[in-house]
Amino acid sequence: MCIRDSWWAGALLEGRHVGARLLFLAGPRATVTALAVRPFDPRPRPGADRDKGEPPGVTQLEGLHGHADVVSDVVVLEQPRTIVGPPASGGAFGADDGDVLPREVGLLATASMDRTIKLWELPAMVCVSTLEGHSAGVRSLSYDRAQHVLLSAGFEFGVRAWGVSGHQAFPLFALEGGHATSVRSVCAAPGGSRSAVSLDDDGVLAWWDRTPTTRTTGASGRGTGSRPCTATSTRN
Repeated sequence: MCIRDSWWAGALLEGRHVGARLLFLAGPRATVTALAVRPFDPRPRPGADRDKGEPPGVTQLEGLHGHADVVSDVVVLEQPRTIVGPPASGGAFGADDGDVLPREVGLLATASMDRTIKLWELPAMVCVSTLEGHSAGVRSLSYDRAQHVLLSAGFEFGVRAWGVSGHQAFPLFALEGGHATSVRSVCAAPGGSRSAVSLDDDGVLAWWDRTPTTRTTGASGRGTGSRPCTATSTRN
């Protein structure tokens, strides 16, 4: 299993690593590695040579724990957006002008062989939702930011689609009929084109049209509709 990585473009605004960016690494273990990466700062350091700035630095943070099996993929869903609220250290919202700060938040998704997908709030790195529905391990994730749709695939010969709203996600539909073996990778086409492509262990590429159709809903309110494969080809 290869190492998967994903960057969060937001900067840490509080704590020991102010200004650092977050890098997440997955595989082949049940914990996601989190790194605070401080970019090179060209400004001279106090007491240092005139031509030397602050070198880049990497600090390993507390990892993301919660999956019961190997984490196979990690994807940042929402890049930073600014909200106004109390600092992470606590305090009553609005109690004092000094307690109300602009801060950046985002969302991360992890897929695991434990058949679940977890959503994590950034930069707090707290699990806010667990998505269940896969009957086998999940190997790959891809996110369509224009449509707010998360795609997941693994050992079920198909692809699942989830609608993302805030820090929650809900089942939309399944993409079925293009594979006869485990799906290795799935990728949503950029720009909101509603297309996707997936690759299985036999080298078969499947193309999918995610254009909305009449959606069927089960008694639980969860989407149960499916979309057929539009074309396949074998990679040489």
